[in-house]
Amino acid sequence: GSEQECWELIQFEHSPLDCVICFTPYDRLFKLPKELSCGHIFCLECLARINVSSEDVNSISCPICRAPTTLPSRKGLPGLPTRPELLEQLPSSPAPPGSVRFDRRKGLLYLPGGNRGRLQAVPKPGAAINTVSLSVDVGRPAPQGRSRVLGLSGWPFYHYDSTFNCHDCMLWNLGFVVR
Repeated sequence: GSEQECWELIQFEHSPLDCVICFTPYDRLFKLPKELSCGHIFCLECLARINVSSEDVNSISCPICRAPTTLPSRKGLPGLPTRPELLEQLPSSPAPPGSVRFDRRKGLLYLPGGNRGRLQAVPKPGAAINTVSLSVDVGRPAPQGRSRVLGLSGWPFYHYDSTFNCHDCMLWNLGFVVR
């Protein structure tokens, strides 16, 4: 069948409360159901993973129909419309205060800390402190500029030299990451 028929089958067999990319249930934090201008819905985390691998930082292409969606200025991906009727069907777990932010350069979806500039209680010496990081790493964008990928995809395998000599090959074969 065609690619469109495959997507229709996936959408028919999955729960409407699951993202069709990662098959994970939507939630009220990083798996928010976000709607693209074409009407297709995906979780915020999957859209962030797509965006960091895209060359265009101001729009995102739908993974189903390839229609472009312009991202809201200053808000980016978190500013895309959230489907309220899907949120109403989710288990009512309290969402942390604040709104999710996306730092494309760092490849990070995060919830900014709300205690800046406020006095905080100092724990007793030796007391255990439980912390929870409200962020998710979605990968970093590829470096800009002239680069060649050395047959492998991934962050440390980019080589910026305009020359590629035998010394570089030798280091590569020995397992060293070149520059």
